[in-house]
Amino acid sequence: RKRPVSTQSTWGAWKLMLGDPITLLDIKAVDVPTYNMLTRDFDQLEGQVVQIDGESVVADKTSQKKIQSYHLKKYSVQCEAIRRGLACVVPIWLLSLFTHRELETMVCGEKSIDVELLKKNTRYDGCSETDPHIVMFWQLLEKLTQKDLEAFLTFTWGRSRLPRSDEGFVQKFKLTSHSRSSNDSTQEEIDKSFPIGHTCFFSMELPKYSDIRHMESRLLYAFRNTGSIDTDNDTRDTDVRMEI
Repeated sequence: RKRPVSTQSTWGAWKLMLGDPITLLDIKAVDVPTYNMLTRDFDQLEGQVVQIDGESVVADKTSQKKIQSYHLKKYSVQCEAIRRGLACVVPIWLLSLFTHRELETMVCGEKSIDVELLKKNTRYDGCSETDPHIVMFWQLLEKLTQKDLEAFLTFTWGRSRLPRSDEGFVQKFKLTSHSRSSNDSTQEEIDKSFPIGHTCFFSMELPKYSDIRHMESRLLYAFRNTGSIDTDNDTRDTDVRMEI
């Protein structure tokens, strides 16, 4: 199924999955102290001992290449296992047609969250696209940072990236009426309400806030403070609720 995989691997890992070697610069991108250690003059390490697969190796000029090689191949076994897994799904020779960045995008989706694409793939239940609070919601999403948009997706879907195109939305986003947004609730009570996210169904119950100030305050607090979820061992719907 065309769903993005919520994983945060480094570019070096994606290179290894393609069968390409990594460089010291790939290490620098994620671990500057290790890069600095690997590229400095080993004669200045004063006999520092480095552990390599259980072996104690004294860091000096003669062992520098061995230590560098160890770090460059440190995760090759794990990435090769992932590569074998990919080979069970797609012809492995096809991977050679892509760069590591292209492979990451195909597997994980776009890093940049396209609000307009999401809006085109949204359904409504108990509300409509023209309702004032729905209009405010899309206006708010347009002004959010990518970090907050990722938090929003985690809150509503349990993942942080969108599919690349309309065809990838095998599950549409759904905005529904909120239980507090009833005739029995006062506007003050509604403005104090938080949204409810249903991650298994990629949906969110949105209160009918009176203005965008209340909406922004409540939604951002919910998005930023609910963290991530893990439903590997629980097939029931996971609700992310915040009420006061």
